[in-house]
Amino acid sequence: MDKRPHGVCAIFNNTNFTTENLGKRKGSEIDRDRLTTMFQHLQYKVEVYNDLTADQTLWRMNEISQRNHKDFDSFICCILTHGTDNDALYGSDGKDVSLRKVMSFFYGKNAKTLFGKPKIFFIQACRGDLEDLGFTSSSIAADSEGDDMVHFDSSDLPDTADFLIAFPTSSGFVSFRSHNEGTWYIKALCDQLTSCHNQYDLMTILTMVNGKVAARRTSEGYKQMPAPVTHLRKLVYIRT
Repeated sequence: MDKRPHGVCAIFNNTNFTTENLGKRKGSEIDRDRLTTMFQHLQYKVEVYNDLTADQTLWRMNEISQRNHKDFDSFICCILTHGTDNDALYGSDGKDVSLRKVMSFFYGKNAKTLFGKPKIFFIQACRGDLEDLGFTSSSIAADSEGDDMVHFDSSDLPDTADFLIAFPTSSGFVSFRSHNEGTWYIKALCDQLTSCHNQYDLMTILTMVNGKVAARRTSEGYKQMPAPVTHLRKLVYIRT
């Protein structure tokens, strides 16, 4: 990526909520400010949106997707909020924001000037209420099979191509946040990207982040395992 700036980095930070069942996310402003400083250093045009409702979040995501991104290399979105075990994210009004709906705004058919470019989502939210003590079970899901081989055409890509969704924790589990230091995941992400962006590709850096977060534990012995999901077709280097 050689454009300057590389693109828009939109940071959606929900600290305060209007419903009693969702507490204030103390320390989230630390994550927001870390991400702002880092992505400005990495040559992104940073936009920060605080405490948006679910409808406001969806409206802003759609608005950003409809902009002209032809002079940019990529798009980055950071979402800092409470989350659920089905990967819904909460607006400041306590209503669900579907991550799938958010991503759909940036599909190739909807965000044409981002077609074929990396669309990177960093999520900081719990994905359930399970707490990891270091022993987990795994399951294997059935994959659908496609038998037909077709000629590859770079102008004809799946809608979900070129996405990266970097979750802070495994599905179903909590993500830890300090009131004074921010979240484990965002701190590790910012530390590794700041120090390694000119050396390694993004997926290698995210593997390093996995290692940093997995090495931590709470005073009760609970741990956390980040879970990036990649639909990227190429290695991504964010160099300054």
